[in-house]
Amino acid sequence: MLISVDHSENAKRTVDYVARMVGNHPEIRVTLLHVVREPGADTVPEPSERATRRQQLETGGRMLLEGRRADLVSAGLSPDRVRTKLLFAVAPETPADVILREKHEGGYETIVVGRRGVSKKEEFMFGSVSSRLVREAGPQAVWVVA
Repeated sequence: MLISVDHSENAKRTVDYVARMVGNHPEIRVTLLHVVREPGADTVPEPSERATRRQQLETGGRMLLEGRRADLVSAGLSPDRVRTKLLFAVAPETPADVILREKHEGGYETIVVGRRGVSKKEEFMFGSVSSRLVREAGPQAVWVVA
């Protein structure tokens, strides 16, 4: 099972939901994935500032992953069945691209994401990660937790 998380409350609720659903199942293996957008030269022009910002994002992402991992372990998942992974999305790649690539390379049977709180208009104009995963995940199950 691949669970994509970010710093939102929806992601926390998603992990809590998975914990309730599969918390003490002896065969479930979970990878918590956090995708960070690589700071680009267009947003952070100075290379040293970009490297500092990248390190800050990575540190924050690893702290997030460890917190969510602790949530799953405290819900009953064996610590050896929960791993974490942090990947960077380098433009023009999107977080959805990274999640789909990880799903393919990792052979996951289930993808779990939280539904981002966007309006119908925003979703129509910009799309959403969860909508794209549902469309493009293939034969795997996709859980979208609201």
